[in-house]
Amino acid sequence: MEINYLIYSIIIISVIFFGQAGNTASNRKAFIIFNLGILILEVVLRSLSVGSDTHVYYQLFYNFSSMSWGEIWKQFVIRYTVGGTEDIGYILLVKCIGSITHSWFVYTLLTDLMFFIPFGILLYRYAKDFWQLSLGLLIYVTLFHIIALCGGRQLFAMGFGIMSFLYLDQKKYFKSVLMIIIGALIHQSLLLCLLPIAFSFLGSKSLKIVHIIAFLLIPVVILNVNSILVFMGEVAQNEKFMKYGQQEVVGGGLTFITLLESCSLLCYFTFNSKKIAENNSLKNLYTMVPLFTFFGPTIYSNGSMIRISMYFHLYLVLLIPFALDSIFAKNKQIVYIVIIVALMFLGLTSSGRINYYFFWQQPELFNYYR
Repeated sequence: MEINYLIYSIIIISVIFFGQAGNTASNRKAFIIFNLGILILEVVLRSLSVGSDTHVYYQLFYNFSSMSWGEIWKQFVIRYTVGGTEDIGYILLVKCIGSITHSWFVYTLLTDLMFFIPFGILLYRYAKDFWQLSLGLLIYVTLFHIIALCGGRQLFAMGFGIMSFLYLDQKKYFKSVLMIIIGALIHQSLLLCLLPIAFSFLGSKSLKIVHIIAFLLIPVVILNVNSILVFMGEVAQNEKFMKYGQQEVVGGGLTFITLLESCSLLCYFTFNSKKIAENNSLKNLYTMVPLFTFFGPTIYSNGSMIRISMYFHLYLVLLIPFALDSIFAKNKQIVYIVIIVALMFLGLTSSGRINYYFFWQQPELFNYYR
């Protein structure tokens, strides 16, 4: 089943419905809650065949739920002394939820809320009209939602990353760092989100220079991608990163890299130093641009490396609408419609899309993987 036909239709119909009621904060909030609720249901009701890792996390849920606290402590010692692949925070999360319920569906609902609630707050706080909201949501569904459908620690960590950004934008630096530390216990790669906090202290001109340097380093990253991954793995004592770096370079993802770096250039030429200096929230959003510019090409080594830059290019759901509003102030509706149609076409024809099945369509899988 091509579920995106349904998802796109719901978004378009709902934006017309809520938009006609007026561009008020309450209507925008209702639009966000409704559509994110639909996306959560899509994730919760999926079969185990949907997404590359869903069945793995299904097994881990029951495995970690049945672990004793003594075993968890042993895993903690191994992970943070010898090294390993499983971050202890994820095991603790599963164990705590597993102590309350043995239902995979309840577990999926609770954990997905860890991402979708912060994501909803992000959209509500910064998107100012239904054009921005609809485009931002379609960008998310087309480019990012597959992470939720695959079911994984990355999604939970991204939720903490968003909360860190929200605190950062309020200059609550302690809480911002705390969110990263907690999230890094679930997925250690979230420590990279300390970089936006550091970049937020740069002046607008310095931030633009960092962006230029990151762009110029793209060929260096592509040519030395495995060495970079091995270095990151050694510093973090993360065996997965080291294994990725030791594998043969796949050499794929050039279309994605081109798209990402094109968005990087769009942001560079649209948001000049003066605009960034005058708007602190825009400046904090812009800190993400040099980071996804640099880390985006790591996908050239392995498709799984999209998880590195995703912490940063997720904010394109806001940056692209802001850029369009700045460039096409008078005719933005036409531009929005063209891009929305192009996004939906991409989402419906991309080779990376997945076949969707509801859990009741393949009930035998739940016994097979159990």
